[in-house]
Amino acid sequence: MNQKTILLSSLVLCTISLLSCGKKSSSADADTGASTSGPTAGTAISFSSVTSSGMTATWGQATSSVTSPSNMQYKLVYSTSNNITTAATAQANGTLVMDWTANTLTSGVSGLSSSTTYSFAVLAKDSNGEMAIETASHATLCSGKVVFLASVSNGNMGGASGADTVCNSNKPAGFGGSTFKAMLTDSGSRAACTSGGAGDCSATGSTTGRMDWVFAPNDTLCTSDYLKRVGTTNANGYPQIPTANILASSNTVVFTGMDIYMGVAGSNNCSNWGATSGSATAGYANGVSGDHGFWANNGGIFPACSAAAKIYCVEQ
Repeated sequence: MNQKTILLSSLVLCTISLLSCGKKSSSADADTGASTSGPTAGTAISFSSVTSSGMTATWGQATSSVTSPSNMQYKLVYSTSNNITTAATAQANGTLVMDWTANTLTSGVSGLSSSTTYSFAVLAKDSNGEMAIETASHATLCSGKVVFLASVSNGNMGGASGADTVCNSNKPAGFGGSTFKAMLTDSGSRAACTSGGAGDCSATGSTTGRMDWVFAPNDTLCTSDYLKRVGTTNANGYPQIPTANILASSNTVVFTGMDIYMGVAGSNNCSNWGATSGSATAGYANGVSGDHGFWANNGGIFPACSAAAKIYCVEQ
């Protein structure tokens, strides 16, 4: 047999026997005829029934060329850090909510901390053990007393009680059963303290001379939609440095009558909030830096008592 005959015979045998003849084989292709690429994640994670300690997470159905939708497996985890962005890190760093479960596209999440943003990851796994991941984040609601801003046309509000009336006349929707008080001080009816004559409450930690104060100890303070935390109070009922830009995103003047140490700021209170003459100690509602610059006086803010401003209204 000559060389040409031998070559033709080999080509015929290769074709008849369906050998690879230079093509790499795949066991998945041989068994199923389908691609072995991993699954594709479904639509984005969404959240509902959000509370201060939990929520419900829902996600779209993943697809796979080797596994039917009813046999796809899902796993849900969360983290307080952005460290669950891949299948490997999600399994290593995530707190388990739902372990591998077939054909399940929703899960309740509980035991969370209020006013905290959580990262979530849903892993989808096919019958080959390959995974896809979908991630999203959401914050739990704030849990505590509500604080909001009310507008006043000037510093003559009819005293602290008149300022309370302004607050209660401007309650956010849904708070009809709540009572609010204005977070301001004067020299005769409302103060965090009157210690040492100068009212240096922060330095002494004293509550001596406290009158009709609006904050309770160890409170969490929330926006009226409960979506954000404004700040907290300490064990003596003094508000701590708040989160910036929560109640306002720019310099918004708020009458307070308090000095930087939370005490009564001398006579700078529009004659105990009953006159339009003179000036008042004020703070900035966007939370500028500095000792209590949000709640009290920071950097010498003394608006005229004849000017329009805001007041802080605190739920009781």
